[in-house]
Amino acid sequence: EWKMFTFGGQVERIVRQRKFKGQSGGQIFERGPDGRHALTDRAPTTVDGVFEAPPSPFMDDMIAEATQIARHFDHVRVDFMSDGERYWMGELTRYNVSGYLNFGGHDPDSAATKLWDLRQSWLLTAPHTTRPARLYARALRRALDGGGHIDGPQS
Repeated sequence: EWKMFTFGGQVERIVRQRKFKGQSGGQIFERGPDGRHALTDRAPTTVDGVFEAPPSPFMDDMIAEATQIARHFDHVRVDFMSDGERYWMGELTRYNVSGYLNFGGHDPDSAATKLWDLRQSWLLTAPHTTRPARLYARALRRALDGGGHIDGPQS
């Protein structure tokens, strides 16, 4: 299983997972400044540890396809399945771990915050016909630009 984490139409992180004879393992590839994806020494949190295996011969093809799909979204995870001889599109995931996964989006120095520019989201790029949507989009844009915050009611 290959999970392509995309932000702004670019595949920034790839998580590879597999189960074999009751053991689970994984790999993480991250996009470097040169645009190439390099294997890290970390394992995904959803598996038992890192497994040794060369990159898939289809990795560049999967990245190209994920990039084409991702160009329509500010963030989407594009998943593929592979048996080593071919690969298939698996699913598109808008909310990783049902939205429960904490990427540290409140932290301006976290990797996800730096990668995921909400200014490119539908909410902030589409015209809105209702007053509540316009007001919320304006407040969110102001908060993202450092001119205010959205914390909800103050007690």
